Amino acid sequence: QSNMKAKILVVVLLLFTSTLPIIDSSSAQSAAPEVNLECHSLKNGSDVRIEVHPGATLEGIAVCIVSNPTSQYREKISIDIQSGAIQSTGPSSITLDPNSEEEFQITLRAEPQMSQGSHVLRVNATVEEVNGADSPNDAETSYSLIINILQFAALNVEAVQPVAMIEAGSTYDLEYDLYNQGNQIDLFRLGIQARGGFDGENDSIPEDMESWRYQALLEMELSLPAVRMEVNDGTAQKFKVSVHAPVSNIHDEWPINSDGQHSISVEFTVRVSSEFSCRYGACVFMDVLQEVVFFQNQTIESEEKNELTTESMSKEMVLYAGVGGGGFILFILCFSLIRKKK
Repeated sequence: QSNMKAKILVVVLLLFTSTLPIIDSSSAQSAAPEVNLECHSLKNGSDVRIEVHPGATLEGIAVCIVSNPTSQYREKISIDIQSGAIQSTGPSSITLDPNSEEEFQITLRAEPQMSQGSHVLRVNATVEEVNGADSPNDAETSYSLIINILQFAALNVEAVQPVAMIEAGSTYDLEYDLYNQGNQIDLFRLGIQARGGFDGENDSIPEDMESWRYQALLEMELSLPAVRMEVNDGTAQKFKVSVHAPVSNIHDEWPINSDGQHSISVEFTVRVSSEFSCRYGACVFMDVLQEVVFFQNQTIESEEKNELTTESMSKEMVLYAGVGGGGFILFILCFSLIRKKK
């Protein structure tokens, strides 16, 4: 019976020991080396946004945290940064003790006035060394962020004829060149100001203005064939303002220019605004001052010559009449004397 108990005890011990894990001394330290990585924008926690308008810093910053989750390995981790057309600056490697982490920054720099668009920042972290020796495995991880180059608005407007001569009563189209100097296609608003307000919002005229200039401004008609225009970045397009000159009967009150013509100089303003900027902040716009000289086709010199010609003809007729009348009287006197002598 005692032998039977001993046998049972041996069987129980064998069964218990068979359930214990077999520990290999060569791998008893821990699992393989590992590395973790997370990145975000310094400013908004998501995408990296870079402003490239004139005067901007052209820079954005991404913040990354690399960690060593192992409890017994001291790891040297290489950092590889890829950002395409965007320049990037950051560490090439980081060494971490077990169960530690480190934060590092990546500075991203864009080109001045770079086209608006999205780019990808990809950061790779790879374990190169473990406790001073080459890593036994290919432990690596990566993280990606979006880099957004922000749009900005800029423009320039030039008048083809800063001073235009227009005959009274006629219609003339003035041309302007609109340059989109922003970094993306933009829609531009076009407006004109002739009497104190753009697009007819305010037609007031200063009280001290001369009556003839006042009347000319009232009769001048301005129109825009298009009030909005889409222009690609880095390109230019033309637009027109149609001007109808005054046709009233007050031309004689206008001043006389050096060519002897009745003429009057008036001004109006052309305003071009960026639709994009008006939607997302303060409107970016440009005003161009346009001078128009209205003139009467008939010159004062020709009028004076006509008057002089008429006056000369009248004098000559009087002179001829006077000479002819004196000869006739002389003839009568002579005839009378001859008859008396007879």
